[in-house]
Amino acid sequence: MNHDLVYLRDALDSARAARDYLKGVSREQFLELREKQDAVMRALEVLGEAAGRLSQEGRDALPDVRWRRLVGMRNILIHRYDNVDLDIVYDTVMDNLPKLIERLEAFLDQQDSP
Repeated sequence: MNHDLVYLRDALDSARAARDYLKGVSREQFLELREKQDAVMRALEVLGEAAGRLSQEGRDALPDVRWRRLVGMRNILIHRYDNVDLDIVYDTVMDNLPKLIERLEAFLDQQDSP
């Protein structure tokens, strides 16, 4: 589980970064700003990579997290980079990441407690 904690922290850091990149950014602004797109997609790629590196034990510790979807989004961003739906990227960050961040924070706080 030690390696899993590293990956979970990486996932949390990347999720927070993606969220922070879009603070105060409208959908229209995101669709126009290539730098924001690149930053957000990179954060989501790292998040998905960290999720993919988790052991089964690590995934089982957080059964309510949709690990396969995180890895799947990473795969789309990497392998189908020429056909990424930026609206889905924006919606993912705005709608799904806050819950994921909350869940990872709670779990990691619990692991850090004596």
